[in-house]
Amino acid sequence: MTDSRLYAAVDLGGTKILVLIASPTGEVLASERIPTEAEGGPAAVIERMAHALRTAIEEAAVPFEQLDHPAAVAREEEVQ
Repeated sequence: MTDSRLYAAVDLGGTKILVLIASPTGEVLASERIPTEAEGGPAAVIERMAHALRTAIEEAAVPFEQLDHPAAVAREEEVQ
C-alpha cells in the first residue's frame, strides 16, 4: 500500500507567506508565495495565509482531507 498522506507547510515571514504541499518523500506538489502585507493587521495576515493554503491545495488538485495532521515547528530557543 502506498502512503497517500500529504503535508502542508506554511512559512510566515515579515515580507512573504510561502505555502508548500508535499508528499511524504518531500516531493513538492504545489506552492504559493504571496506578500505578507502585515500592515493590514493580524486578521488580514491570517486570511492571507488561509488564501495561500487554499490556492496551493487547489494547484495540487488534492482534497483537503488528504493533508495529514497539522503540527507547529519552532526554533529550539523559542521553546521554553
